[in-house]
Amino acid sequence: MEARKRVAGTFHSEQEAIHAIKGLKSQGYRETDILVVAKDRSKTLQLGAETNVMIEAGTSAVSSLAGVMMDSFLTIMTGGMATTTQAGGLTSKLIRMGIQNFTAKQCEMDVKEGKILILIDVDETQTIPSYTMVRELPYETEGHRSVLLREEQLNVRKERVQTGEIQLRKGIVEELRTIKVPVMREEIYVERRPVIDCQYDGSPLTENEIIRIPIMEERIEVTKRPVVVEEVIIGKRKIQEIKEM
Repeated sequence: MEARKRVAGTFHSEQEAIHAIKGLKSQGYRETDILVVAKDRSKTLQLGAETNVMIEAGTSAVSSLAGVMMDSFLTIMTGGMATTTQAGGLTSKLIRMGIQNFTAKQCEMDVKEGKILILIDVDETQTIPSYTMVRELPYETEGHRSVLLREEQLNVRKERVQTGEIQLRKGIVEELRTIKVPVMREEIYVERRPVIDCQYDGSPLTENEIIRIPIMEERIEVTKRPVVVEEVIIGKRKIQEIKEM
């Protein structure tokens, strides 16, 4: 079944249009199903970067709508309505896309006033999605006309503020330590033994003979040197929390 264009809404600001397109995507619409029409291209730069949908804006917006997208609807959608409008106007192009005459005229007026128009592809049996950001356009039914609905929107802004700081410094702490170290020393002992086997020849007797034997001992020397025993690491991490206002 052929898809027809339907008006999702007109929006006063680019942010409203971006929010509406994101809502359409969440309902299953693809980027190729969404078309944005605007008078001023400078008002759709952010919209194009964030949504990647097709945008017709500037002086060529009306004429370019007569391109490939319109050709598939020209034969089956024109009926007798297209003869009531200018052949090159936005109203005529919207009628060819299957949009009702009164709604198409209102859309052209909104675009000329600087509003952003969003169109979507829907099947014959598919209903137009509705959500809070969409403004319903007036449309004609037998004996009835629609009423424009508006709502207030909340703008939430966040700012970074300093709530505290941390200071890190080092100090020197002195402490006394007692250690036990084993040390060695030498002692002299004198022992007299009798000669039993008489195998030693005695030398002539002399007086004042002195024998010197050095005596050694270990002494303790204590020195200090700084060594790294641990390190302190300081970092920051972000914690996200939800606050109810």
